[in-house]
Amino acid sequence: MFDEVLNLFNSFFEKPFKVALISYYYPFQKPSTSGVGIHAYNLVTHLAKLGCEIHVFTNGKEDSKHNVHIEKGKIILHFLKSDFDFEVGDSVIQKRIRYAVFESKVLNEFLYENTRRRFDVIHTHGWLTSSAFMQKYLNNIPWVHTVHALERNRLSSMTEEEKKLFKVTSWIEDTLADADKLIAVSESVKKEVLNTFKGSSKRTVVIPNGVDLKLFNPSKNKSLNVLTVSRFSKEKGVDMLPEIIEGVLNANKKYTFTAILQETQIPTLKLVQDKFIELQKKYLGRFIWISRPLNVIELAKYYQNSNIYVQPSLYESFGLCILEAMACKNAIVATNVGGIPEVVGNSGILVEPKAKKITNEIIKLMRSPNLIKKYGSLAAERAKMFDWPIIAKSTLKIYKELSDKKSH
Repeated sequence: MFDEVLNLFNSFFEKPFKVALISYYYPFQKPSTSGVGIHAYNLVTHLAKLGCEIHVFTNGKEDSKHNVHIEKGKIILHFLKSDFDFEVGDSVIQKRIRYAVFESKVLNEFLYENTRRRFDVIHTHGWLTSSAFMQKYLNNIPWVHTVHALERNRLSSMTEEEKKLFKVTSWIEDTLADADKLIAVSESVKKEVLNTFKGSSKRTVVIPNGVDLKLFNPSKNKSLNVLTVSRFSKEKGVDMLPEIIEGVLNANKKYTFTAILQETQIPTLKLVQDKFIELQKKYLGRFIWISRPLNVIELAKYYQNSNIYVQPSLYESFGLCILEAMACKNAIVATNVGGIPEVVGNSGILVEPKAKKITNEIIKLMRSPNLIKKYGSLAAERAKMFDWPIIAKSTLKIYKELSDKKSH
């Protein structure tokens, strides 16, 4: 009885740990193809369950605030409109202007919220870090950044349209040299960080991405289907997919192939979209292209109903879609680039990023149901290492260490 009264008394006077999380992408009540946004959403949800008060600064259709209570914690969503009233002919430039508007609004909103009660820590995701950089020095608040990828290292796998504004992204990314802590989502990304920011070894740690095992889990409703899920991006190897799809569907008439990739406006990638349309006509009912983003419940069903998952990436810092497919007991065929080998381990097949080699490995699996079953079981077991509650606790520990250090 005394303990209950004491806890109630303390709850009136002890303020929850206050986190500012900045992510342009955040899939609140809407589907998303952004791995960064999905990561941020899950991290925020599990930090709230640990009792934190998290303020999320994210892009929205209108400037607004929305409160969400989860168990012991609280989430305050600050939606900031970054659209403007005039059209820009170049979609890449238009996106960069939106990012600049967003960063300016984050700065204003953050300053106001910090005057109400000081933030204990700032945590940024993605490469939009200039507002956090300024807040660190204006208000002496510890700054953590999760490195999902380094833009400068994605350069070789970008389209020509994206490359022309690389100097802007690189300039902003240089602010990471001032972050108090850098969280790399894989050992591969950590190596990139250490090579780019000299002397950052003591402030760089690895905390992997996570998966919601309550949502992404095995199902008995498996069908003979090869699945791929990604952004419509050159770095994801989408230009190899038409050859892979045709090779797979010609090799086994019982199989279907499903590609979940949202349409793109980048001209050089529209040629791939045209090939997808041709393949839909050629393999009527056997090649399914879903060109809109799906919510997580819809997406989980596609993973659960497939038995082979393929990821032909040229650059991949982690591979969230691979992990989700693993949790749903899919046999994995993926490229041996970036952080993918750390995710897959020995629970799948890793090959060079070449269409013919990827296709051959998929065909080998299709011919061996026992091999599919073996790799699927290994993948589902390995996915348990990446459960979100584990990752959220590791992240909160870093927050509190920085906050305590700052207060001392």
